[in-house]
Amino acid sequence: MLKNYLLVALRGLRAQRGTTLLNVVGLAVGLACALLTGLYVRHELSYDRFHEHADRIVRVAKDEPGSEFMGTSRYALTPAPLAEALMRDVPEVERAAQVQAVEALLGTDPDTRAYRDGLFATRQFFDVFTFDLLDGDPATALAEPNSVVLTASTARAYFGDTNPLGQTLDGRLGDDAAALTVTGIVAEAPSNSHLAFDFLLAMTTSEYYTRTVERDRWGSSDYHTYALLRPDATPDDLTPALDAFAQTYIAPLDFFRENPERLTVFFTQPLTDLHLRSDLNFELGVGGSERYVWLVAAIGVLILLLACVNYTNLATARGATRAQEVGVRKVLGAGQAQLAGQFLTEALLVTFVALGLAVALAQAALPTFSDLVARDLSLAVVATPAFWGMMAVLGLVVGVLAGGYPSLVLARLQPARAMQGSRPSRGRFFRNSLVVGQFAVTTALLAGTLAVHQQVRYVQTARTGLDRAQVVALPLEDRATVRQYDALKETLHEHTGVLAVTASQHSPTRIIGQSGMTRWEGVDEGERVGVFNSAVRPGFVDAFGLEIVEGRDFIEGHEADNGGALINETLARELGWETAVGRWIDVHGWEMPIVGVVKDFNFLSFRQPVAPLALYNNGNWVSRLLVKVDPTQVPETLDHLEATMATVAPAYPFTYEFVDDAYARMYADDVQLGRLFGVLTALALLVAGLGLVGLTTFMTAQRTKEIGIRKVLGATVAQIVALISADLVKLVVLAFVIAAPVAYVGLRRWLDDFVYRIELGPGLFLVTGFVAIALTLLAVSVHALRAATADPVRSLRYE
Repeated sequence: MLKNYLLVALRGLRAQRGTTLLNVVGLAVGLACALLTGLYVRHELSYDRFHEHADRIVRVAKDEPGSEFMGTSRYALTPAPLAEALMRDVPEVERAAQVQAVEALLGTDPDTRAYRDGLFATRQFFDVFTFDLLDGDPATALAEPNSVVLTASTARAYFGDTNPLGQTLDGRLGDDAAALTVTGIVAEAPSNSHLAFDFLLAMTTSEYYTRTVERDRWGSSDYHTYALLRPDATPDDLTPALDAFAQTYIAPLDFFRENPERLTVFFTQPLTDLHLRSDLNFELGVGGSERYVWLVAAIGVLILLLACVNYTNLATARGATRAQEVGVRKVLGAGQAQLAGQFLTEALLVTFVALGLAVALAQAALPTFSDLVARDLSLAVVATPAFWGMMAVLGLVVGVLAGGYPSLVLARLQPARAMQGSRPSRGRFFRNSLVVGQFAVTTALLAGTLAVHQQVRYVQTARTGLDRAQVVALPLEDRATVRQYDALKETLHEHTGVLAVTASQHSPTRIIGQSGMTRWEGVDEGERVGVFNSAVRPGFVDAFGLEIVEGRDFIEGHEADNGGALINETLARELGWETAVGRWIDVHGWEMPIVGVVKDFNFLSFRQPVAPLALYNNGNWVSRLLVKVDPTQVPETLDHLEATMATVAPAYPFTYEFVDDAYARMYADDVQLGRLFGVLTALALLVAGLGLVGLTTFMTAQRTKEIGIRKVLGATVAQIVALISADLVKLVVLAFVIAAPVAYVGLRRWLDDFVYRIELGPGLFLVTGFVAIALTLLAVSVHALRAATADPVRSLRYE
């Protein structure tokens, strides 16, 4: 029986080569898209699950009410003594470890010397986490100061093929040089780890950490704390102990004694939730978005469903051509179950051919897709039996989903009506409904793509009040370099390509230093204002084209300006000042006289409103040199910068970035989302277009004689093309009417994340509708024109 089904199915598919090709290609594209998006979703959901006891590891974080920073009062950083307290006082905790991000300059050879990102880590690190230690003792690798564990690739970069264990590697941590002893080699952190590093450095290398722990200082938080729970413990079991820590160690501190309502609240987060479900201040690295993950998954499933809809549409449309076959089979004794099985076999055969093609397409597209989602994805699972088992199940589901309805409909045809070529009475309505559903989905995706691209372009090109163009930022590596700032500035100005030189503590497009200011001239007792702040050098205002609305800029060499401040309009309003110049504010514990007020500019993301800001003149706290260069002399000016920095700071490699590039990175996730939306939307339109091509083929075939009669009676080619296209265009317009409000609501919710955003006007949706109709006409035009220009004599002899 099965052999007969397969033979008949192959003959039928071969007889309808064009339709078969459309179905195979459409399903292959849909399946490949589902496979790629499935790999992405699988990767995102697998973060940190490779650890042996991932389900028992939690991170301890804190909430400090009233200390909002970057929009939230929840922090990933905790006090240094917390880890020891957890192991000492909480029976539910088996081990606890702490880490702190650190950047170090490793090596002295100019060919290998480079800045590398690593982690300070306590000696319990390998007790809590299951990173593969290739060489060394996990119990002692991070026990002694200046002990360093290198990843395999980092070790090869400095030691080649020799065994580095026990050897010394020179490094610099800020101002301090250190001779680091290699005590272990660890495999690279997997791409689905929220902890990424080139090296691990013993936490006791940091004298500040050692002093903090020894003095039991709970008042400052600089470390990420992780706890491995005992097998029978749950995260909720830690809550009483964490509350007790806050009462015992935090509440007695002067600030919290005076402000008990702001007492720290410690809480736990499962390790496996950190990547997608945590958005605290000072996270380690950039996390993902659970909302985006499920959105990508939904789009992948929708594109696969669109491909299934294509098959269903074409199969039901072919009902007229196969009705006589059904009638003959039924007259010869075939039952409904046999006929349904036959047609379902055809659907499964097409699906499994498409599935093989889909795996090949996914393999070919994987590098591009990995770049698109900024993830290191792999199809290594192809080699596993589980993958092919999953593919077999997917093929069965898709085959039944695509071919189930047409199989049942065709199998139920009455023999007498079937012999006359009758089609199912509801086939047309059903096909129209599927076409409307298809284009409602693709139209909504198209509107979303256009809106995301418009918003990204808006934030990248909008005037922020700060001129970022052609400004180069260079790190001032240590205090010695900072002290040479004046001489460095003078030397840089010797080149005609240098237009301005200044310095700052934070990037001017992302000033993240923030203080709770409680003292200023005229303050009422109990008032508090959160103020973002950054040290700058004179010339900052001119270099970035800021506008002074009151007072003046700092004057180079003007002694009275040292320790003075420029504030923005928002801070002046917050303090209730109509005139600010001549007043004072207290930031970081010293009074700063107000020199001037600058017009508000965006120094944070467009997702946040302009906040109160103070720029204070303090040359000791700056950490980056900012040089505005002539756009016509960029290469030679950069050469001059490199030569100058080589004489001032020869121990450090020359590194720089353009401020514009740093600004663009703030929106990298949105750019990525826009690109991903664009590609997925293009695939959805491709699949829907293939379906329209197939439908148009059958529609024109069924109306061949009608077209011939109309041509004989004088109908023009344009009129016949319009006749054939009108029905499908009406369906697309209906789909647009359904999709537009849905897309509007979804886009409004996405844009709510931005304080500054585009307006969703009618223009966006008119463009979307026009594009959808244009693509529809493009998809049907070839067959419509062919039918309209056919010889009417041959058309009248059709059938």
